[in-house]
Amino acid sequence: MVHTIITPTLLIVGLVVGGWFGGANAQIWPFKSETRVDVVTLEWFLSVPSDRDDAAAEAVDALIDIFPECAPRKYGLYEPLRNRVRRGDFEAISIAAAQVWRTADLLFFDTDNEECFAGHFSATVPRAKSLGDQSYASISIDVDRAFIERLDGRGRFAMMAQRLGAFYGNARLSQGYYLDRRGLSLGMDTEWYPASLCKAWCGIPAIPAWLYWLGPQYRHAAIIDDSTAAVELEISGGGIIIAMGPDPMTFDELEKHEIPIKSEYLTNISRELNTKGPSISVETAVEEVEARRRGDQRAEKIPALAL
Repeated sequence: MVHTIITPTLLIVGLVVGGWFGGANAQIWPFKSETRVDVVTLEWFLSVPSDRDDAAAEAVDALIDIFPECAPRKYGLYEPLRNRVRRGDFEAISIAAAQVWRTADLLFFDTDNEECFAGHFSATVPRAKSLGDQSYASISIDVDRAFIERLDGRGRFAMMAQRLGAFYGNARLSQGYYLDRRGLSLGMDTEWYPASLCKAWCGIPAIPAWLYWLGPQYRHAAIIDDSTAAVELEISGGGIIIAMGPDPMTFDELEKHEIPIKSEYLTNISRELNTKGPSISVETAVEEVEARRRGDQRAEKIPALAL
């Protein structure tokens, strides 16, 4: 199966002459690079209350501590990235990330490391419009498959989730990017992992991933489908780690397996999604799903994408 990839880190939004227009370090150009790489995208989602302006700085610190190879070098809202981290001082990018999380924007960054290509900070809706005075925010990095396999990517993925207090995260592999001095580029033969096109959080995708992190909000929600094929489950830091295999798996390989999460907690991202409306807390959405399961007619019909 041949795919074309657009990941949240690499997607800016829009079409140019009928083709996808890539984000930071992702482009479609009429050139051919000799270097091909397989990219693993690691992404984490967290709730950001309105009184937590330090959350972005803590996220940047966590990234640098757990993935020092992915420390940001340049950053900005669009390509080319014009802001540079000076002498290891990450205060400016922390302020920029906090602003992005307040205004529901995207902040891209790249790195100096050959195996860590790019990353992003984003948020779903401005806090002023979100239910419960909070917004769902995300942080992601795109790294070389060899990096993940060599340096305990699974363990670091879980550590980052715990450090961030993430309620959800996943890791997914896409094959066949072109790599040159300008960064990652898409080719017609680049594999497409059909990840969510939402800015940040619109629910657990009904699409298999290699790794999952389910935070404490899901821990006691009977979310795991025991009828699916055996996968690796681990309770860690109050959350659940699900591994579909010991090493990163392609989308074609993952399609052969069922997602080990009960269907009522999944969202079909292929349908039209309105990500500009108010958010709903993960806890409330879990309660609504459980109420519907009990047959409580008073339960409001809150879609699974709100989880």
